[in-house]
Amino acid sequence: MKLEVFMPLQGRMLEANGLVLNERKLSTYEEQVNHILATSQVFSYMQDPKAFLKAFEGDAGIQEKIASMEVKTETEGDSLYGVMRFQCSQGLSYSEREQLSRYVDLQFDKAKGGYLLSESIETTAGKMQLELWNPYTSEFWMDREKPPELQKYKITDIVHPADPKLHRIQALRDVNETVKEGDLGGYVQRKWNLSQSGTSWIYEDAICEDFARVQEKASLRHHARASGKSFVTGKSEVADYSQIRGYAYVRDAQIKDRSIICGEAVVESLERVTVFPVIAGKSRVRGQIHGAFLVQDTSVSRGQRLVNPAEVKKRIETELKSKKQPER
Repeated sequence: MKLEVFMPLQGRMLEANGLVLNERKLSTYEEQVNHILATSQVFSYMQDPKAFLKAFEGDAGIQEKIASMEVKTETEGDSLYGVMRFQCSQGLSYSEREQLSRYVDLQFDKAKGGYLLSESIETTAGKMQLELWNPYTSEFWMDREKPPELQKYKITDIVHPADPKLHRIQALRDVNETVKEGDLGGYVQRKWNLSQSGTSWIYEDAICEDFARVQEKASLRHHARASGKSFVTGKSEVADYSQIRGYAYVRDAQIKDRSIICGEAVVESLERVTVFPVIAGKSRVRGQIHGAFLVQDTSVSRGQRLVNPAEVKKRIETELKSKKQPER
């Protein structure tokens, strides 16, 4: 999982009556800004997750999952922005992401000026004070993709027979080996639901609604449904009558039959494991599953965390006859 926070940059020319440079004017100094972010002692602790999280008082497991972090700039259009990026070795649940975002907020110390750190740099126009700040709440972008040159689908006027807020999608170009230009797909509520990048697709009568999102190479098939603020990414395949709900995060996993991934669940493969987790039958997952597991007709409760870094799947199976499944 990759988490990113975008932050405005502000420059103040110290020798020109305090002239303030906004993001657009700062783009001229991109090379100098990146250099000072990478080399300055003032910003150095923001490149080291152990140093940055030294005062973190949240769940101890969060720090263990953060493999690296960096602060650099990115250009959007003709403007320059700061980006704080965390690379996680294991996916963080919604509550874990919330704890981390609150901690990032504290670093900006909004009550005392509203910027995180500042440093002076030499430019061709004289000395400039660079400020990295954030007037907003530090909400993360997850596994962000670069926007494509050409959109891959449009939302048609074909309305879902049972829900008028949902409309079918149609491919505007060849998306992958099975979806060609002109093909109809499943249903979405808004453009956010399916990324315009990658080969991700919503097939047949599958649905992605609310603020759920499908991206990269992921797919929803048959009558599968993603809702809430759930996230389906990587090479995930969600099929049959499965549901991804709430704040669930699914990456590189196969979810099938009538499985439900909900709450703050995390289901993902591990980078060093080539075997995807498979959730099947009438399983319900609210906890975290990392690595090679076959979960069959099983309940994984909130707070339960399963990690299998091996190449061979561990089979987990329980009796769920007493567990009532939602009707479709």
